[in-house]
Amino acid sequence: MQQDRTTVLYIEDDVVVLCSRKRLLELAGYSVLGRTFGTEGLDSFRYAKVDLIVLDHHMPDMDGGDTASEIKKINSTVPIIMFSALPKLPDNLLHMVEAFVQKGSPIEELISKIKEVLGRYGAPHL
Repeated sequence: MQQDRTTVLYIEDDVVVLCSRKRLLELAGYSVLGRTFGTEGLDSFRYAKVDLIVLDHHMPDMDGGDTASEIKKINSTVPIIMFSALPKLPDNLLHMVEAFVQKGSPIEELISKIKEVLGRYGAPHL
């Protein structure tokens, strides 16, 4: 693994979605930490160097809004992309995330959004 690879923390409770998207992002050159619960994601975020977070909105232990809020309390500079089956994000989440990608979108859309967000925030990207 290269030292300068972008690290994405991917928090998604659907294991099939997590594993497939994680693998596709790794094939695109990203280092990906996959977690299935918001609480696990928060623990990883506290101890790992993370450049960007992809976060599911609907999860059983903590929803994406609560998880995003806790992430921003720890480090408000790490960008979050919300990944949800919703057609659009609820207004109360818009201020906590830098972008939104709807579930079911092609992986290229997620990769494009990751590059766009990293470009805006000056984080390392491919």
